[in-house]
Amino acid sequence: MASDRDQALRVADKLLKGGKQPVALAHFRKLSTTYPDDLVLHNRIGDMLCLNGVGHEAVPYYEKVAFAYRDAGFLPKSVAMFKKILRQQPESFETMVELGNLYLRQKLPGEARNYLLHAADNYILNAGYQRAREIYRTLIDAEPGDPGHRIRLAETMAAAGETEAAAGELLATAETMSSPSSEESRLKLLYRALELAPTDPTTILAIVRSLEEAGKVDEAKRLLDERSDGNGDPSPFLQAKLSLILGSEGPQAALDMLTGPGHAAFDRDDFIRVLDACRTGPGDGAFWDRIDPWLAGVGSGRAQAILDAAVELEQPGYVPALTRLVRDEDNRGSRERTALLLERLIPILHGEQQHEEASGFEDMLRELKPASSILRSEPDPVAPPEVTVVDPGSASGPEKPSDTELRHDFQELEAPSVPLNKTDEEFAAGRLTQAEILEKYGLEDKALEQVREVIERFPGHVTGQKRLIDLVKSGKDKAALRDAFVGLAFAERASGNLDAARSAAKRAEAVHPLEDAVREGLEAFHLMGDTDQRSGVAAGETATVAEAAQEAAPVVEEDDVDVLFEEDTETEPVHAPDVDNEVVAEPELPPEPELPPEPEPLPEAVTAPEPIFDAAIDMGGENLASLAAALEGELFLDDGESLVPEAPKEQSLDEVFAAFQEQVEKQVDADDFQTHYDLCIAYREMGLVDEAIAA
Repeated sequence: MASDRDQALRVADKLLKGGKQPVALAHFRKLSTTYPDDLVLHNRIGDMLCLNGVGHEAVPYYEKVAFAYRDAGFLPKSVAMFKKILRQQPESFETMVELGNLYLRQKLPGEARNYLLHAADNYILNAGYQRAREIYRTLIDAEPGDPGHRIRLAETMAAAGETEAAAGELLATAETMSSPSSEESRLKLLYRALELAPTDPTTILAIVRSLEEAGKVDEAKRLLDERSDGNGDPSPFLQAKLSLILGSEGPQAALDMLTGPGHAAFDRDDFIRVLDACRTGPGDGAFWDRIDPWLAGVGSGRAQAILDAAVELEQPGYVPALTRLVRDEDNRGSRERTALLLERLIPILHGEQQHEEASGFEDMLRELKPASSILRSEPDPVAPPEVTVVDPGSASGPEKPSDTELRHDFQELEAPSVPLNKTDEEFAAGRLTQAEILEKYGLEDKALEQVREVIERFPGHVTGQKRLIDLVKSGKDKAALRDAFVGLAFAERASGNLDAARSAAKRAEAVHPLEDAVREGLEAFHLMGDTDQRSGVAAGETATVAEAAQEAAPVVEEDDVDVLFEEDTETEPVHAPDVDNEVVAEPELPPEPELPPEPEPLPEAVTAPEPIFDAAIDMGGENLASLAAALEGELFLDDGESLVPEAPKEQSLDEVFAAFQEQVEKQVDADDFQTHYDLCIAYREMGLVDEAIAA
């Protein structure tokens, strides 16, 4: 009962004060055993012992209370009890650790740090390295941003004889110190790590990087020279020196080192790194001029690995490296691999319009692999194919759909020619100028909107299509870039530039896989695939250009529109060069235009011979479309407008900017707040404060 407990406690206290310490201690122990869970009793016993000068006897009673409070989650009460213990036993290191951990549990790292560091120092003084390491790791977890804890841990490891682990810890600590203000401290740590592990290349390379960042390149080179001249593998040190030279002296000095006596230390990635630097600097020609003799001589055994890596610098392949790899494999007698490389190289050369070079490699491939699908089919010189002229009015004909039918199926892809009048030219030029200004000041999205307005209105505008490609190719949307190249292909075709159109179609396919419908459309317009077979006129055919043009030309109904031309018998007939015969859709004419009873004679520069359609047939399908476009531009020019537009005058930047502002006032509504905000930002970046406020 409580009264019995209190009476026994008073008896024990009286005995203690009367100097009968052993008897009193026996009474206290009996009470502790009788009431083991009475924390208040244990605390009172401890206090009585402390008051009577036997505090060391109070520690077990205080510990029982302290641990009970800790386990129950009463952290502040537990802290108070451990502090009582520490007053009685100031050198109790575990009590310090318990106090530190209790403060960490209460999110008080500052209070915990003092107790834990003091405990760790005392453990180190007493050779308790393992316990000290545990304490430092606790501090590292609590305060990961404080490098001092990791440094203390590393020094504890070094004191325990674990030098390599200590060097690794110092190296990891130095890597976390990335601010310029800590540059000197970082170097000190690295040099200390080098003292602990003098042969570790990782530490040496870390010092070199820090010296380079501090601008001490010469000191870094001296350190690397010292290590590369010593025992062990010099490769990592020579590679690090190559990086230093590449950054400080340039690609030429790096090439000297690559092909010098220590070339065996460099791997293929080192060569590619220098090649990349040459491509962005003096040009890749400087690299190959120096490397080619070396590859043919001392470095011949490494040519294959280096060229294999260089080929992958570009997709589908880096041509200078690919051509050299072909010759290297051919010299080695590797017929199968040479053929595979040729099948990769030839389409790339054709895509880059290097047809002569491609032809030479085709001859090589023909010898190695005659059945290769890459080889172009050649016309039979003995029996050239005949041109079949199909009567449009005949009920019978070839089963294969005609080009006209195919183009009708894909008419949404075909870009009409662009016979711009002056108003249209001003519209397109204004939009493209605005796009250029917006792109200059970082507003790529707004610039793209301006260019798309031109493309939507004039799909055949070649300059607009090219500007669209320039804006889209900087992004990551490969499908959008592919579509832009497809648009350029049809625009170039409408302008009569078939080679450029086919090149754009090939680039579209290289950028991103084409959709089946788009591919069929490109083939229908002879921009992809076997264009000679599809057009029906192969090289070496005996049919005349006029006959082929009659086959390809669309049938014009006489009742649709009557066009009158004035006779001009003195003008020489116009003949176009032989080109692939293509069917071009007639430009749409406004319904029933009013024509003057006696049209004005055409200017001498553009007068057409009579009969005009006979001359058009002689010119072929492409020039027929160009002539139709020119006629449309002439027939529907505004009153007083010249047939041949004047050359645009050069404009100053002020004039361009004034025109830009005028277009903005006309087209941007007052309540279009987003556009006005974007303009304000652009003006401010240009330094035009007044214009920014007005916007």
